[in-house]
Amino acid sequence: MEKVIAHQINRVSVKMFSRSKALSLFNRILLQDSTVISLPKNMWRLFSGCGGSASKAAIKIDIIFDLVYNRVLSAKFVAGKVPDAKFSNDILDQLEENDLVIRDLGYFILKCFKEIIKSNYFISRLSKPVYVYLNKDDSKPLELIEYLQKLDIQNGIDIDVYIGKLERLPVRD
Repeated sequence: MEKVIAHQINRVSVKMFSRSKALSLFNRILLQDSTVISLPKNMWRLFSGCGGSASKAAIKIDIIFDLVYNRVLSAKFVAGKVPDAKFSNDILDQLEENDLVIRDLGYFILKCFKEIIKSNYFISRLSKPVYVYLNKDDSKPLELIEYLQKLDIQNGIDIDVYIGKLERLPVRD
């Protein structure tokens, strides 16, 4: 299974990074993601699904993959109903200095990001309810959409901001 996953991810990553200097900027690029596979209903006791209109039985596969060395660092097989956030801290055991972590919104946990940025980097979508501040000591969060519209951005933006209501984490937006 590891070889199949490595082959499929390699096909995509070669296209993504072949013209990029990203590979030379980081020790490793760690991609963490999961997928859910529906199972026959009679397997619900082993691998319960999400219910509702989803399958009664499902398995979730959570993988941490190193794009630079093309290898699976971790793979977990759990019930399909287990949320991605439960695996958020798993990446911390895999980190080496100067790694880039790429994950989707399901893994968005500020405490985990705080640990990652001690000697590494991450890319994530911003969770909608998260407070964003221009300055660490601002009393009022930024209305991000309004702020960006006022800037009249033509070719993207790169600014330092702080996220989190209480403990403000420095990130780039």
